[in-house]
Amino acid sequence: MARAPDNDRILALVGVFQASALVRQCARHENCEHRALHASSFSLLRLNADSTEEVFGSIRGLRLGLDCMVKLFGGGADSSAREIFQYATGMYHISLKLRNHRALQTMIEHGFEELGERYLNNDPCRDNGYGYDYNHDQPLHADIAALYARSISTLTPRIMVHGARGKLENPLTINRVRTALFSGIRAAWLWHQLGGRRWQVLFQRKHYQRQAQILLRQPAAP
Repeated sequence: MARAPDNDRILALVGVFQASALVRQCARHENCEHRALHASSFSLLRLNADSTEEVFGSIRGLRLGLDCMVKLFGGGADSSAREIFQYATGMYHISLKLRNHRALQTMIEHGFEELGERYLNNDPCRDNGYGYDYNHDQPLHADIAALYARSISTLTPRIMVHGARGKLENPLTINRVRTALFSGIRAAWLWHQLGGRRWQVLFQRKHYQRQAQILLRQPAAP
């Protein structure tokens, strides 16, 4: 299938929704979709990718976000959809705030360059990821969360995350949530950079939904 002219922009917004869904999963449930979290985590390290698809490794790494977009833009929003939209909106606002803080941008860029040198060439999912133990991502999540605390957490207002009692006090949960938030902020930055604007979410929902459905029907790469 030929690439649609706006596929990069659509996939960037898909990345925002995937991150939002992951924040909710990590904060409220015992498990999250680890393949999606892995793709979103490593998207932060691919600073010089040639396309949005390459940022996330493959379309398969965005299936959670694609499913989420199809459901959210298909109507019938429930409480979980409202929460996902709330997180997505917060990520977008933080990404806009970040544009006014050059020093923070430089800190984040240097931080991810260092993490990329440490982790990116050792990504066992860059080919297929079958049989991969996603617990191996925990050190990366810890490093991303530490960078988040030094940078994004200094911006206000902060994104308020709602979760199960006691779960948000678990260091592993905190690291995963901050990793997902960071990936969503980066995707929101990219979406805006590619011409994405909030009015599109209001008036081009059906277009975004149709493109997401087309991408979901693509066969997974071997």
